[in-house]
Amino acid sequence: MHNSNEITPFSINEIFKSGEYSIPIYQRNYAWREGQIVQLINDVNDFAISKKRQNYYIGTLVVYKRKKEDNQSYYETIDGQQRLTTLNILYAVLKNTFNLENELPNFKKTILEFENRITSSNALELAYKGKFDDFTKYNTTIKDAYQIIEKELKSLFKISDNLVNDHLLNFVNYLNNHVVILRVEVPKDTDLNHYFEIMNNRGEQLEKHEVLKSLLLSYLENIENKTEKDITKMLFTRIWDGCSQMERYIQYAFDKNHRQDIFGKNWNTLNVENFDDLLSKFREYETLEPKNENSTSNNLEPSLRSIIKNTKYSNISNNSNQETSERFNSVINFQNFLLHCLLIFKEDNEFKLDDKKLISNFEFLKSLSNELQIRFVKNFAFCILKTKFLLDNYVIKREFISNTEGWSLKKLHFYNDKSQSYIGSFGTEENESDNRNLIWLLSMFHTVAPNMMYKHWLNAALKYLYTNYSTNGIDSSSYINYLEGFAKQLVFNRFLNNNQKEYFDIIYGEKDENFDENNLNWNKLKYSTIENNLIFNYIDYLLIKSVLNDEIYDVIGLKSFVSKFEFTFRSSVEHYYPQNPKEGFDKLNYEDLHSVGNLTLISHSKNSAMNNYMPKAKKEHYKNGAIADSVKQYLMFNKYPDNSWGSKEIKAHEIEIIELLKSQLNHHA
Repeated sequence: MHNSNEITPFSINEIFKSGEYSIPIYQRNYAWREGQIVQLINDVNDFAISKKRQNYYIGTLVVYKRKKEDNQSYYETIDGQQRLTTLNILYAVLKNTFNLENELPNFKKTILEFENRITSSNALELAYKGKFDDFTKYNTTIKDAYQIIEKELKSLFKISDNLVNDHLLNFVNYLNNHVVILRVEVPKDTDLNHYFEIMNNRGEQLEKHEVLKSLLLSYLENIENKTEKDITKMLFTRIWDGCSQMERYIQYAFDKNHRQDIFGKNWNTLNVENFDDLLSKFREYETLEPKNENSTSNNLEPSLRSIIKNTKYSNISNNSNQETSERFNSVINFQNFLLHCLLIFKEDNEFKLDDKKLISNFEFLKSLSNELQIRFVKNFAFCILKTKFLLDNYVIKREFISNTEGWSLKKLHFYNDKSQSYIGSFGTEENESDNRNLIWLLSMFHTVAPNMMYKHWLNAALKYLYTNYSTNGIDSSSYINYLEGFAKQLVFNRFLNNNQKEYFDIIYGEKDENFDENNLNWNKLKYSTIENNLIFNYIDYLLIKSVLNDEIYDVIGLKSFVSKFEFTFRSSVEHYYPQNPKEGFDKLNYEDLHSVGNLTLISHSKNSAMNNYMPKAKKEHYKNGAIADSVKQYLMFNKYPDNSWGSKEIKAHEIEIIELLKSQLNHHA
């Protein structure tokens, strides 16, 4: 047991004067990506703006106290290094980008050293200085984190030109004084290798969705008729467990004898309209369960009891296609999927796509009568069933087949007992191009939103599908028009607009295709003011459409490139003409350097590798086998003469891009 003085709470402000910390070699490298970083910042901000303003406990920092050669103490970090490193980077951004040094009284240096990892130590020092030079070898993951934090703080607090506002100051004040980390010192005689092994093999806690499942099932206990209660709970469990298997199509959650009843002859339509409709089909289960020879009763109850106890029925069917779980990856996890369903079901801006609030979002049920609680649980169960069916059939997945992977949009099709396969969701010959177009559109949204709580595009798509689905399916043209319109709303009524429209209003409010050009701010296309990288993907999508419509035809190989193009996860905005050119080359003026005409979206690894290459060298890199990351980048490489990229070409390309965007303002679907 630890003594009380070995477990010490520190505010984040205090942690920077609590000593020095070392990350031992047996620890993995810094590995946090955008998802974890954005989640941390948003979690802190949620508590900062709450009325109660309680302390937010960020976790534990498990350490072992050691002595240096000069007898000075330091702490070897056993657990918590990812959070501690991120906090150092976050404070560096606040100090450098927003000039908040006075608000960070104890942040006089980085307090971390990486044992035998000089590139990581270098990166943290460069982060503290606020300048990643081209002469020092450093860990690019730390630089990536620095840029992600900059972007997220500007977006979250609506900051332009790095001008600090009250919202950011409130965040910093709360971060300093109310975010608490518990430092735990392990005893002197601890076997650190054994302790570290135990720390990394801890049992997992119960997932939030499992807690929620138990909560909702408890409300069904209020059904008075025992037989009705048993079959309702059985069906609820079947739906919930089936939907939780996000990599499998929902059809496989049900016994094969019921798939055609529920999903039609070919298994790809939803033939039930509500929970009670589905429940009526499950009353037939007693005919599927062999009668107990010793039973003297033929009523339903013994059969239901055996069904509930029998894993053959209470879990995913043993007849399910095992290949499904290995072949497809969903764009969402189950906890966030439930939040999407709740938002669609309730259409209330109070519910956010933040899984830490999953259970608290359902607290409103406590104030309802038993009858209303039961009705809600049934209706919500049907909502998640329908939404999962729509997600499976009409939202992209990552498909792995024959040692290749790519985005796919497919539905499950039943031919006979021995033959089921996956075909294009809009796979008829006349709709084949629509299927491809929808893959581009959906992946355009998805690849700029790795964090689950920012998948507003998915909520919009699911809301549209939920509202417009019928047994005739979804009309591909109307679906395309909706998604294109939604993209325009984001770009012109949010990202480029001085009067930003909220995501909820765009998705759930009345459709508005009138864009007030007087409120558009084209300066938001500059490097430091771009709010969301969807703008780059949207430009690529418009370029794809232009190429396919033969509106751009004078660039060699462009049509072939577009036909094979796939949106990928790219999150680094690159300057084609570099910010810090090599010796002997001129620096560009600010306006041209940071113009959208000089910017393109690439992966962080490529941006770090080619950070200060001149345009010619970058182009040669791609000629040597690499594929351009975007259609815009392909144009920048191939539309302009070799070795000529400078202010003139940047201005010409900027005009080209802005005119392309303006062409959409009065173009209605």
